[in-house]
Amino acid sequence: MQSILIIGGGAAGLMAAYELSKHKYPITILEAKKRLGGRIHTITDNSFSQPIEAGAEFIHGDLPLTISLLKKAGIPYHVVNDNMFQLEKGKLKKQKEFSDHRNKVMKEMEDLKEDTPLKDFLNTYFNDAQYEGLRQSIKNFAGGFDLADISKASTKALYREWSHEMGKQYRINGGITVRQMCLIIYDDYMQHGQKEKAMDFVNKALPPALLKRLNNLDNPQVARQLEFGRKIIAAYKTLDLDYINFHWYEPVKARTKVASSNSEFNPEIFALVVDYLKTTTGKPVLTNEFGVLNSSPQLVKGVLQAARDAKLSYAIFYSADGGGEGKAVALQNATGDLRENGIAFRDFIKQQQSH
Repeated sequence: MQSILIIGGGAAGLMAAYELSKHKYPITILEAKKRLGGRIHTITDNSFSQPIEAGAEFIHGDLPLTISLLKKAGIPYHVVNDNMFQLEKGKLKKQKEFSDHRNKVMKEMEDLKEDTPLKDFLNTYFNDAQYEGLRQSIKNFAGGFDLADISKASTKALYREWSHEMGKQYRINGGITVRQMCLIIYDDYMQHGQKEKAMDFVNKALPPALLKRLNNLDNPQVARQLEFGRKIIAAYKTLDLDYINFHWYEPVKARTKVASSNSEFNPEIFALVVDYLKTTTGKPVLTNEFGVLNSSPQLVKGVLQAARDAKLSYAIFYSADGGGEGKAVALQNATGDLRENGIAFRDFIKQQQSH
């Protein structure tokens, strides 16, 4: 059988290797860099408060191939509902020029009779002074996202791409999820013959629907989550990483948007999960995504205190309605005003800063 040499270990090269490997070909990938992934490049640096994505970060639209690969690998992902901001003259402001005129721009692109470079298109249809911010926004978007030179890039080609990607946006969960973490710890207890401890843990940590499935760890959904979690833990042990990342949303046991008492939050479970990750991997632990699933101010305080008590290297709170795992609840409303849970967050931070 002939062997196959693939030049470049970016997304295309890796996908080619994956498909060819199904046919049992011997494959070698040549990559000039010390890492695979191409534009998919996550940077972990102490200078930043969280890992930085230097390339691919989102799944833009309902992409059948990408979504099927994630499902096959058991990799969780979630819808992104965040707002876009830009830094202008030292001030952070909501980016809205493109979003405010998006429908008009897309309509003009769709109705274009003859193709033209994007720069000429903007100068023809959006040349008025009122569109100055829009032109700059589109130029930045095309250049940064599509790597397009707007003096040469096809308007029709960009229309086809943008119209496909203007729907839902997704992001792959960047750490071990709540469910995976609980399954891993439960399985670890069971593997070491500590059945009573395992059942006590899951009764405190998991919702009733998942508890029913634990009687059969061969359940495909549970098995995929557990297998993926085990692989991440194994990788965390051996990779040269500065931190171990996990995601956490409370209450883990009763997921509802109705405000509830802090009694639904068990800080013992959060502390156990952090300690397990530290002990198992031998590395510092952070969470770049933790939040709440209902509007209780008491729950926000409880989660923040647990993160502080756990002495995490970093803890980044996720505040967006409907995003994250299990439909998170934001600290602010659509106008940016703090809700009661947001006021609780602000007051907790102020109190810690005063100590």
